[in-house]
Amino acid sequence: MSYGRIEDTMGTRFAGTTILIEWVVACVIAIWYTYVNVYSFWFAFMMSFFWGVQDCGLNAFQFSVCGF
Repeated sequence: MSYGRIEDTMGTRFAGTTILIEWVVACVIAIWYTYVNVYSFWFAFMMSFFWGVQDCGLNAFQFSVCGF
């Protein structure tokens, strides 16, 4: 996913909202992963994937805002 393209075409508010939604999904999956207490590959993959996606988006958003 290209956050620069999203921010350029849709605007900063939409990009920030997208990153916020991804952050909420990543936190919910991490809490669910801990609550269920079943350490399977699928849960670990989903938690790591969504946490990485939101981290990438947050870094791209931060650098684009600080750059301008």
